[in-house]
Amino acid sequence: MELTVYRRRFTLLGMLAGCLFFIASLILDRLGLVPLGWFQHASAFSYLFLAFLTAITVWLTYLLSQANRPVISLGSTEATFSHFHRPDSSATIPYAQIQNVSTIGDADSVPSYLVLELQPFNSAETHSPIWEKTLGNKIYFECSNLTSLPDEIRANLEARISQRQAETQ
Repeated sequence: MELTVYRRRFTLLGMLAGCLFFIASLILDRLGLVPLGWFQHASAFSYLFLAFLTAITVWLTYLLSQANRPVISLGSTEATFSHFHRPDSSATIPYAQIQNVSTIGDADSVPSYLVLELQPFNSAETHSPIWEKTLGNKIYFECSNLTSLPDEIRANLEARISQRQAETQ
């Protein structure tokens, strides 16, 4: 049975709703339908703020459209990790190569990381852009704001590694 972890959408939806609210407020103020006074007192700043909010809204809409792509997929023999902002880049690591799994940060900390210790060490895998950082034979995957907590992912990954080791012995 495969486990798939995605990015949470609620945070993105909240930020997008806030941006759209401020954009609508600025436009209504500019048209004079809701006189808030922003354009009367700081016209240049209001236009810059409107442009900034529009750019953020476009970026959030892109992130929201990418939220249906899996970030972590745990299969029966291997784990696949994908970068949220670059869905075309991913890395697949067989369970036999993972020696240890740990987490840095708790459920409420941002960022939190899943740390994989690999043996045998393959330097080609550590040069993938999806890893937040590498240190020796350890690779760090940023796993904040996912549909599963980092400790849940670690426990599930450890169980799959143990199951795979038992099958091969």
